[in-house]
Amino acid sequence: MNYQNIYDRLINKAKVRVCSFHTENHHIIPKCIGGNDNDENLVKLTPEEHYVAHQLLAKIHKDNPKLIYAAAMMMSNRPNNKIYGWIKRKQAIAYSKQYTGRKSGYMWITNGTDSKIVKNTTPIPENWFLGRIGRKQSENSKAKISKSVKGKYLNMKWITNGISNTRIHKTKEIPPGWYLGRGSYKK
Repeated sequence: MNYQNIYDRLINKAKVRVCSFHTENHHIIPKCIGGNDNDENLVKLTPEEHYVAHQLLAKIHKDNPKLIYAAAMMMSNRPNNKIYGWIKRKQAIAYSKQYTGRKSGYMWITNGTDSKIVKNTTPIPENWFLGRIGRKQSENSKAKISKSVKGKYLNMKWITNGISNTRIHKTKEIPPGWYLGRGSYKK
């Protein structure tokens, strides 16, 4: 069986798709075989696809212990990719409810370069807005964030219902079933 061909088709399908559901970042070329964190080497996969992608990588690169270990970690105590996908979505919803906004009493704010966590009752300082910069964010992503500081998103906040994310004005009430924060879901 040509596992490389199956893997390539899975990745190409995910590259052109627009998702409105929970996805996970996947390195197309794994870092352990020379891949990097550039946007061109990242793709959004459903949890089920991510599970299968790691199985395929372990079959393609049979002698790479890091890829075998990564696949094994995804597969431990998970009988199949459907159960894995179900539990990852549930985990994302639970995490969002537990660790964001009103539930925790804290929020992340950023100025486009630095991020810090403050009490959610603290007024947001000038040139800061809701959100945070990840540790390994690309220059392209930082440029997008700094534009939003000067632009229309300055008075907005992210909310999530565990399935999707949206922005609302920071003075608006959060609707029932929604929580302050932004999950790892594609916009």
